[in-house]
Formats: sequence, structure tokens, C-alpha cells
Amino acid sequence: VDRRLEPNLLARLSDCKNVEVNFVDALDFPLRGYKTIYGNLPYHLSSPILFKILDSDFDDAVLCLQKEFAVRLAALPASSDYSRLTVFTQAACEVKILFDIPRFAFTPIPSVDSTVVHLHKRVQPVKLNHALVTALFQHKNQSVKNALKHSRTTLGKSVVELITSLDSVLAGKKVRMLSLEELKKISEKLS
Repeated sequence: VDRRLEPNLLARLSDCKNVEVNFVDALDFPLRGYKTIYGNLPYHLSSPILFKILDSDFDDAVLCLQKEFAVRLAALPASSDYSRLTVFTQAACEVKILFDIPRFAFTPIPSVDSTVVHLHKRVQPVKLNHALVTALFQHKNQSVKNALKHSRTTLGKSVVELITSLDSVLAGKKVRMLSLEELKKISEKLS
């Protein structure tokens, strides 16, 4: 919490009656009840703060993030940036990259570029089994069938039934190629 920013920011926003400024640690602050969230997230805490935002009842978030992290949020299946983070974020929200900010726009100059993203919460989030998605993405370059076999200690005995219930095309597909709908289908079969 950088208190040096507080007086200037409060003065600049004194006429804005619909804005609340909180000088607190974002990890300790309850986000329930905030419909729009703006933030320049500390890059080393982006994941835990993002998951906290996703678990809240927000509608929109506009966030400045490290560029590589932002690219992962918006990645498509089959890209090298597609990950568990991508899937969980896109299951909860529509992700739109708004613009990049070069590193030299900041003082002191960081060693990375930044990107501003807009997250708009889905009216109907895609329901996924978090344990399943986490287990699958630990083996993201394997086929779904092999990833499930390697995850049977994590997922339990029901994974054997899941493997046999999958059609051969889906079972043979690499995890990193799975769309949200395919992950939803596998999650439903596990349930």
C-alpha cells in the first residue's frame, strides 16, 4: 500500500461521488458488492488477485497486467499460452485485450511491458470441474486419455469410467487443444 499516492488521488477524485478509493492490501480486501473493478495489479500477485476477482460478484474489471500474463488470459486452444489460467478465466468471463503499455511509460521503468484487459463476467459461466481441469493441464501436451490415466490418483477411481465413456476423437485430442465446451463436456461426464 503506497500511502504517498493517497492525498493526490483523493483530491483528484473528490468530486466523484460514485467512486470509492481504498488504500488496502488487495489480497485482504473483500471484493463482494463491487460491480466494476479497476486495477494495476502487482505483477507478482496477479494470479491470486485475479482468482479473487473471479470469485467475487463483479460485472466488469479493467486491469493492467504484465503483457505475458494478459496474453495467457486471452489465449486460444492450441496456442502455447493456453493454460489452466486461460480456461478458468474464460469460463467465468469474456476477455478482451484493450491496449498495450510500453515499459518506458512507467517510472521507474520495469523490465516488462504491460497490457490493459477488460473482463466481462458471463451471465452463465461455463461450469467446469476444477480438480479435473487442474489435473488435465498438468499433462497439457498429452492426449486426454493419457492425461486422465496419469491423473487417476488425483481424480479417483471414477476416472476409469470417464476414460471409457469418452468418444475416441475427444479421448485422443491433446489437452491443450480442448475448447471450453469440450472441457465442460468432460466435466459433466466426470460428475
